[in-house]
Amino acid sequence: KRQQGTRHASFPLARQYPTAHDHNRFSRLTGHWYADVMFPKCKSVHGDTCTLVMYNTEFVWPRPMQTQQELEEAGSQFATMVGMPEYLTTDGAATFIGRNSGWRKFFNRNGNGIKMDHSAPYKQRGNLAEQGVKLLKKRMHATM
Repeated sequence: KRQQGTRHASFPLARQYPTAHDHNRFSRLTGHWYADVMFPKCKSVHGDTCTLVMYNTEFVWPRPMQTQQELEEAGSQFATMVGMPEYLTTDGAATFIGRNSGWRKFFNRNGNGIKMDHSAPYKQRGNLAEQGVKLLKKRMHATM
């Protein structure tokens, strides 16, 4: 006979009680990474109007998006597919550093000590992702 007042788990305990091991969900990327949003002159066949560019001087990761509101989802996809950067610099756009920015919330919640910085507004030299954008535009122009 079951003792009265005893609690039992109806779901797996890992789902009920989140642990402090969330930092193990993503692989860690060493080095300095840069992020920027690129706006091509024309829409893609799929209706994409902008692209998130993640760059670290050796690797460019583009993620096409229909609107900038998909930025949090794109950051999550980058962290899942490639990894979580140790140091991340973005430009000063509100979609990256705004108070209610989904991008900022995602990296603060899941980054586990990630160092986030942003470059000064309208200063392209402060964010090396501009080099990744330039490289992508050059490649797109060469293939079209």
